This record gives sequence, C-alpha cells and structure tokens, in this order.
Amino acid sequence: MRMDIKKSRVLVVEEQEYIRHFILCVLIKMGCDVTVACDGEEGLSLFRKGSFDLVLTDLTMSSMDGWSLASCIKDHSPNIRICLMTGWGEEEIKPKLKGSSVDSVLFKPFRLNEVITTVHHMLA
Repeated sequence: MRMDIKKSRVLVVEEQEYIRHFILCVLIKMGCDVTVACDGEEGLSLFRKGSFDLVLTDLTMSSMDGWSLASCIKDHSPNIRICLMTGWGEEEIKPKLKGSSVDSVLFKPFRLNEVITTVHHMLA
C-alpha cells in the first residue's frame, strides 16, 4: 500500500537551525505536513501529542540522542518509520543499526535528492 506523500505527517528533530530549516523546506515542497523540534525531549513531547507517519531525527543532541529518541518512539508506536541524520561515518553507525529502532540513515552532509529519495522510500 503506497502512502500519498502529500498527506504525510513528518516530525523533524534537529538542533542545528539551518539543517532543520532545510529539511522543513524540502518536506513542505514535497507536500508533507511538518512539525519541527529543536531537541530530543521536545521531539518526544511533540510525538506523544501528535500523530506522525515519519520521524527524521539527528543523532547527536544535547538532551537526548537520536538512538534514545528512536527507542522511545518505537516503544510507543512500533510501526512508525524513523530516519537518523548524522555526521558520523558509516563505519561507526552501521554496526549499531542492527537491532536498533532506526529504519534508515541520512549521512551529513546530505544532498537534496538524498533527502527526497529517502523520504519517498520510507513513506512508500
């Protein structure tokens, strides 16, 4: 069953304002309904209050890292798709993916087409 991207609700959790703004603009252009959070705790609070189809979260945040946020979200909603955004290299991240609550990873710096492709894939 393919979801209409234009009706998708996406939560973006990212501490860096320029990255948060970039992702927000891309998702709005794609027709998504977007909610943004500045850190993991705010993201978890917004997630618990809303209904989302996809979560894009940064890995390294001050209040709660992306692994912990993903785990808390999956405990609440096991079927939600979660994409981790990180500046760490694949060699550090790949071993931790197995058995984690993360479904996909965007490695920073990412390109516009990588964001679009990842979001389409995760919402398909």
